[in-house]
Amino acid sequence: MMKFNEMMGHPNEGVLRNTATAYNWKLKSTFDNKCENCAITNRRQANIPKAHIDRSETKGERFMIEICSVKHKSAGGNKFWLMILDDATDFVWSMFLKSKSELSSKTIGFIKDRQAKVKDVKNIRCDRAGENW
Repeated sequence: MMKFNEMMGHPNEGVLRNTATAYNWKLKSTFDNKCENCAITNRRQANIPKAHIDRSETKGERFMIEICSVKHKSAGGNKFWLMILDDATDFVWSMFLKSKSELSSKTIGFIKDRQAKVKDVKNIRCDRAGENW
């Protein structure tokens, strides 16, 4: 059986409490035990130094990419989720991958498509994870 916080997409405690109040739900457990997946993600993110970079004001100029694994394979056999975000518009593209080795071909194909349509792609930002190198 799926845990309630997994069903809710791992919202933070405040969001979960507000949602419960809005639906007149009574929460029975405490928030003493943190989600294992969230704890791992937060631990990994803590290693990345934070740098302030002004947001792009030009559509399609700067994209940010992130890849993560999902707990269970999809019906199509995909195990990874690639998200590409346009910094100026906050528009998000989602792609699903069978393996991390597909990351470069999917990203390059996406950028070539954007270059053909927008012609302004100047930056691609990603974290320092090994699959991005």
